[in-house]
Amino acid sequence: GVPEHVLRKPGPLTAEEWEVMRTHPVLGAQIVAPITFLDGAERLVRHHHERFDGTGYPDGLRAEEIPLAARVFAVADAFDAMTSDRPYRAAMSLERALQEIVDGSGSQFDPEVVRVFIDLVEDGPVALAADGVDALERLQREPIRLVVTDWMMPRLDGLDLCRRIRARSAGSYVYVIMLTARNAAADVIQGLSAGADEFVAKPVDPTELRIRIRTGERILSLESCHVAIFGMAKLAESRDPETGLHLERIREYTRPLCRELSASGDRRVTADFAETLFLTSPLHDIGKVGIPDSILLKPGRLDDEEFRVMKTHTQIGGETLGAAAQLYPGVAFLSMARDVALLHHERFDGKGYPHGLAGDRIPLSARIVSLADVYDALTSKRVYKTAFTHDVARSVICEERGRQFDPAVVDAFLAAETALRRIRESYAEDAPAAPSNPRI
Repeated sequence: GVPEHVLRKPGPLTAEEWEVMRTHPVLGAQIVAPITFLDGAERLVRHHHERFDGTGYPDGLRAEEIPLAARVFAVADAFDAMTSDRPYRAAMSLERALQEIVDGSGSQFDPEVVRVFIDLVEDGPVALAADGVDALERLQREPIRLVVTDWMMPRLDGLDLCRRIRARSAGSYVYVIMLTARNAAADVIQGLSAGADEFVAKPVDPTELRIRIRTGERILSLESCHVAIFGMAKLAESRDPETGLHLERIREYTRPLCRELSASGDRRVTADFAETLFLTSPLHDIGKVGIPDSILLKPGRLDDEEFRVMKTHTQIGGETLGAAAQLYPGVAFLSMARDVALLHHERFDGKGYPHGLAGDRIPLSARIVSLADVYDALTSKRVYKTAFTHDVARSVICEERGRQFDPAVVDAFLAAETALRRIRESYAEDAPAAPSNPRI
């Protein structure tokens, strides 16, 4: 919501520009407030520029009036800003940045948060537990994501610790590495059944243990990446108040479409393909985060220049997810997500965008999402039209068989009609009506 000439200004802001910049916590809080799965994020976003001494903004909260998450984020955000290059200054050294954080303790920052932050930076985020009970208590108090535990421990052994960890209903996934002298198949099965992710045999080879820990960290980072990207997709969707449950419907539509394609003999549509598409399909319009509100939220038809800008959302999304795919090469989830975001507006006859691909040159994942996206658009209410009935949407899609849509995907759509209707009803927001002038 902050104008680009202010946001990207290479030098210090004027007093008037600074007042505009200071509105961003309130604007950000308004954006994330409707996103139900980001519960608590609204207060963090609104208050991350408050100061411990009460001289911050937007509300002048002080000390423990400021949410703990915002106090923690304020330190991390400031440290990252200090140690990053900016157009108007070079990055600080780590030593100077740490000193700045210490100097701000009690005025800008919560002293206890500063103390913990300095400990983590200097010593690394490792917590030691005396036994299984102590470990479980720490897990309940601290946001620990990876556990290295012995099988044999007093009070609570490694197996029971695993079971207790897996029994928790809240919190992020905890990756568990079990150290054990047991190597029989029955022992491995018992450990896996309890919830262990990895086993390291005793006597422990330090190099092997480091490799296993790095593997666990990579798996957890991928999970975090998935959550963050889906959050971006919901954020993009939240900018348009009309989209409602669009993302949820799109991913649900992919299941019966994949099922019917597989039943028709398409060997590309495996169970893994279907599950990956279910996860990636909500990201198809993630590039809309880069489209100006004046275009994205325009209530009528776009003019030629506005439509040219709107079409760039496919490239923005493709580039965003492509960059993530480069960070995690070989991860099918990100590769498919990139294809879907970039190519879901291509047409089977080659008249789509951004590249004018045709036929099998368009990835199957994008062809499936293309039809699901149009079906949902047709059967949803917009400011320029009522929600179409399923029968009207069906007629439009059948007319585009071999032109806009892959004939095989259209056939799968027809075979899956009952399931698609059921999904539409389950996620319905408006009762459909029969319109006179369908617009895709």
